Amino acid sequence: MMRRYNKLRRESALDAGCSSSDTLNSEQISKGRGPALAIDDWGTGYIMNVEFDEYWKPIGSNADKFKSQLGVIARDEKKVPLTYERWTDVPKAIKIDIWKEVKDNTNVPEEYKVSCLQEVCSRWRDWKCRVKKNWYSSWSNDSDRLANPPPFVAVDQWKTLVSYWGLRKVQERAQKNCDSRKQAEMLSRTGRTLYAIVRDKMKKKGEDVNCMTMFMKTRKKKNGSIGDEDKGSVKLLSNE
Repeated sequence: MMRRYNKLRRESALDAGCSSSDTLNSEQISKGRGPALAIDDWGTGYIMNVEFDEYWKPIGSNADKFKSQLGVIARDEKKVPLTYERWTDVPKAIKIDIWKEVKDNTNVPEEYKVSCLQEVCSRWRDWKCRVKKNWYSSWSNDSDRLANPPPFVAVDQWKTLVSYWGLRKVQERAQKNCDSRKQAEMLSRTGRTLYAIVRDKMKKKGEDVNCMTMFMKTRKKKNGSIGDEDKGSVKLLSNE
């Protein structure tokens, strides 16, 4: 079932004018990494083994696949509609169903429930931001926005989102949040690799793990240098 789902996602992306490797691309949208696809064995009865560190962050060989699957769940319009204003507005019944799905397909313990829902919340919010950036903000008027809905977002949900994002108070709040993020933004260069995996590998190699070493490891460029945008933060961490 998951293999067919992934195939349909690729076909739908192509029908929408996107490349099969990046479902967010179009002539009007800047290129970037597309959303991950579902795990083929998810929902087949296969139980995935997931390991965790002391902070309940996935590690081990299945960590990346598992976190990607949580993202797939968060982006499923039928499971978690984008029309809720905040994660706290999402009904408890939906969150229960999410946790049941994760439990039915993995060996995760009950103690992971809070961290699991927090991760899905983060992925859901990120997806909502990407949808707004790549489809709402790419057009200058609602007519074009409604005529060019994003793939994998139901038309009725898209109409609600376009109307909501067009409200003056919502636009003002969004601009304020955008300005705040620009001031605090620091570039991570780990790609899809999880911080927990980076930390786990450092520990296994006997490397010292602290705020400074983690910051340096996740911000270094391929040539080993630190970008100018991060040097101020390195100085602050050095003084702590």
